[in-house]
Amino acid sequence: MASLSLGVLNMSIVIPQMFISVVSVPLDDAFGGGNLPVFVFGSITAAVSALLEVLALPNPPKQVSLSPGMDGGH
Repeated sequence: MASLSLGVLNMSIVIPQMFISVVSVPLDDAFGGGNLPVFVFGSITAAVSALLEVLALPNPPKQVSLSPGMDGGH
């Protein structure tokens, strides 16, 4: 299960970077050059990607204590 989570994490990083690389030149041309439009678009894409990653990954199972009397409680 950890390898699936790492795979999803890697893809959520790589796909937006590839997308930004492809659309950065047309966006620069459309807005008269400069890095600000592409930076804003990249930031929005990264935020959406991170949100989808958090919502799409399954929650890890809760760990069960194997020694019931040794949990450190008083």
